[in-house]
Amino acid sequence: MTNPLPEGSPGAAPVEELRKLAEFMRTTLAHVLTASELPPIPTGTCALASILLRDAVNRFTPHKAAIRGGAGELSEGALAVTGQWHGHYWVEVRVHGSEESVILDLTADQFGWAEVICEPLSALGHRYRAGDQAGVDEHMEWTLSWLTEHGQP
Repeated sequence: MTNPLPEGSPGAAPVEELRKLAEFMRTTLAHVLTASELPPIPTGTCALASILLRDAVNRFTPHKAAIRGGAGELSEGALAVTGQWHGHYWVEVRVHGSEESVILDLTADQFGWAEVICEPLSALGHRYRAGDQAGVDEHMEWTLSWLTEHGQP
């Protein structure tokens, strides 16, 4: 598979490179959902979006991505513009050669934010709170199993 990053982005600053990849993956996800029986973006698609984005970051960039998430009822997950917490999944990227981490979220618009979020963790820590990582990992394994079982890639 070829690198999906838009032309000219390999030399871009890491955050801009990640933003371009995230925007590309949002478009790709919209096409995948249109061609399937899965719900449209953004509601209910954060797990699938996070899996696709994590895998793209880990395969096509030098950065290291992991899926994070939290349960809304525990004041974890994502904070909506209304001030209410919601259960949610997103991608956290450790920028190669740096101590900096970046939050990438392809479905933030369900909470009243921009469609694609690509900002340093230090700037968004008040809006994203990760919960139990073992639970997140378990749900991602279940999601992949479900997709495989139902004929999705």
